[in-house]
Amino acid sequence: MKLSMWIFADRLKQYDPECHISFGKFSIETVRLFSDTEQSDASTLYVGRQKDFFPEGDDFIVCKNQEDLLFLATTDLKDVMNRVLIIMELFARWEGNMMERLSSGAMAQDLFQGSLHIFSHPMFLLDQDQHLLAHSSNYKIGEVNEQWDAMLTHGSSKPDYLVQINEKYPQRFSYKGVFPSRHELYPDQLFEYNFFVRDNWVGIAAIIDQFNNISQGEIDCFSLFCKYLERWFQNYIQEHHSLLLESQLQAAVTAPGSETADLRNRLTQKGWQTADNLIFIKFDAPFLPYNINQHLYHTLRIKFPDTCIFTAELSVCMLCNISRDDPALLKSKLLPLLESSRYYGTAGQPFTMSDSFYQNYKFTTLASEYCKKEVGHIYSADNYTLPYLMAEMKQKISPKLMHPVLKKLKDYDEKHGTDFYDTMYVYLKNERSPLASAKELNLHRNTLAYRLKRLQELFQIDLDDPKVRFHLLVSFELSKQESKNPVKE
Repeated sequence: MKLSMWIFADRLKQYDPECHISFGKFSIETVRLFSDTEQSDASTLYVGRQKDFFPEGDDFIVCKNQEDLLFLATTDLKDVMNRVLIIMELFARWEGNMMERLSSGAMAQDLFQGSLHIFSHPMFLLDQDQHLLAHSSNYKIGEVNEQWDAMLTHGSSKPDYLVQINEKYPQRFSYKGVFPSRHELYPDQLFEYNFFVRDNWVGIAAIIDQFNNISQGEIDCFSLFCKYLERWFQNYIQEHHSLLLESQLQAAVTAPGSETADLRNRLTQKGWQTADNLIFIKFDAPFLPYNINQHLYHTLRIKFPDTCIFTAELSVCMLCNISRDDPALLKSKLLPLLESSRYYGTAGQPFTMSDSFYQNYKFTTLASEYCKKEVGHIYSADNYTLPYLMAEMKQKISPKLMHPVLKKLKDYDEKHGTDFYDTMYVYLKNERSPLASAKELNLHRNTLAYRLKRLQELFQIDLDDPKVRFHLLVSFELSKQESKNPVKE
């Protein structure tokens, strides 16, 4: 935190400071006893006696930063130095408190509560609808003015006041930094500060000069405080947009006919393009209770801010833009996290915003049911397209449509102890390649050739006919659906 000379002038009032401040910027970060042997630093407040700084000086104390000077009515150097250090410590603690509250998701009122000891004048914060977000809680109704009372009673100023001030002073919402605001509509002098997110006005804060006695030091403190409020607005707006985006994604993946125009608009606000390739990754924990999801959910949001994280039923889900994020790099970052969290993932197929979010998420979900479910792995849904199709066909196709030779092969194997069923399946799966089939079956090629010849003699199957081969292979795949895990990994 950098402090101004005006802030020190305020905090050293017991020494009746005579202020010679022309610079007055936020530049002071450290304090030192003055020494003419050291080179002057612009970020340092130097404390010493007048005779240290000026040839004709005396023993009275001076505080100096660049060209700004405070002449103090005391000769107690030790006392002044201790007081200056206390001031530095006060603001350092305030900064630490503000940053801790911001990082923990505090509300705006929490920031005000943590700053009551800094300010002696009432302050308030309004959102873009000019509703009260926070105020100085040590000022009650009847202690400031009628507009203050209206805000605390109704959560906003009176409607007629808002209409008049917005019509008469529309330019006040475009100013940046602290600016004075004095007009006939408000009973007291105000110093205000506008807040913008992506150049959009999102709110305004004000400190009220109730008795026309506010100091420049307190105005400077108000400016510092507004910097924390700016960070809060960034977090608040980001969180608000994130929650809206999450709810829109949840609706898009759970309701087949849901409207996704608002979802697409919100994604483009993130900087995504409509033609970008997107992908769903679904995370599941096979051995852990559902409540562990919240831990993974928050961890993913922190570690992967450029993605969209949401929950759907019992899963944590991620929507990634793989046109912008390298899928391999993303996977390398996810795998250790999944391993430590005892989760596995299923990555869907690439799609664009013009495609169906619902259908692409549904496919990812179905693929997650067929994978091995080993923690610390991310499975590609592309590998489970065929098992999914077979599972769907199995539910709708009559067993009578299965190729009859499959039953004959099974019966013959059971009766004679042969392995013709697997031999036929592997041979067809490898596109009738003797080399690949023999390798998978762990057979000599001559042994495989004998089996194939024997199969032809026993069952008279025309494997040269592509329709016969297709019918056989589909029947084999459908037959595998009878087992619990239809895919051999």
